[in-house]
Amino acid sequence: RDLFINLSPYAERKQKMNIPKDPMILLSFVNTKLRDEYRSLEEFCKEHNLDVEALKKKLEEIGFQYNAKLKQFK
Repeated sequence: RDLFINLSPYAERKQKMNIPKDPMILLSFVNTKLRDEYRSLEEFCKEHNLDVEALKKKLEEIGFQYNAKLKQFK
């Protein structure tokens, strides 16, 4: 029971996290989150209420494409 109470505020804070607007910072942010916290880009986008294709397009504009096998933008 105590574990649930301690984790609950963290989970709420995590869902309200601001997504960086600067493309290079966004790239680093997304790749770090994918590496450390998420199983897929789709899972990351769903939790942060982002459109997968729009995110891919934004990072493609600065020369990075999503590699699903590596689970990162390269």
